[in-house]
Amino acid sequence: MLLLVATYQRSFPQRFPVFANLSVGPSFAVGDFASKNSNSGGFAKTGFNVLLNGGVLFNSNFGFGVMANATFSKMSDSNWGDNPKYLYNALLVGPVFSVPASQRVRIDMRMMGGYSQLQINDGFAMDVSGCGFSYDAGVSLRCFIGTHWTVNASLDYFDAKIKYRYDYGEQKVQALNITFGAGFNF
Repeated sequence: MLLLVATYQRSFPQRFPVFANLSVGPSFAVGDFASKNSNSGGFAKTGFNVLLNGGVLFNSNFGFGVMANATFSKMSDSNWGDNPKYLYNALLVGPVFSVPASQRVRIDMRMMGGYSQLQINDGFAMDVSGCGFSYDAGVSLRCFIGTHWTVNASLDYFDAKIKYRYDYGEQKVQALNITFGAGFNF
């Protein structure tokens, strides 16, 4: 990976064509995932999201991005035990569109798709897990605080349809993630 970045940097010299960000923040369950409907509801509460994303810009505005996230969330349904919780994560790829808002601020917009996995832990011995396709639509604000370092804020809508193993059915996962963090531009 580092060899690829170094080769790209030499082939297409630009100011900051490669960036990586690490952010954390709340994850607000929405739609069916937050619903308390016993048939389709996920009973999810507000959780905690960790987001690692980055991209390679092919020109000053357009590029390719990758995103990995992990979210931890409790459930409000006591049928799953005393302390039921969700853990879901995703690995996504897709286009990134980046525009300068000022000399030290960039706005990144992305639409990514990929693989997601969900696990329910009931606090005892039972784990239910599944996987499926997911997508994310988001926008980030990157503010340069030095030559290479940035602080960032992101707003993402995450959506996944998870099919559980062992015929436990399906779960729609929907969340609004608001994250804050830091990044580095190579």
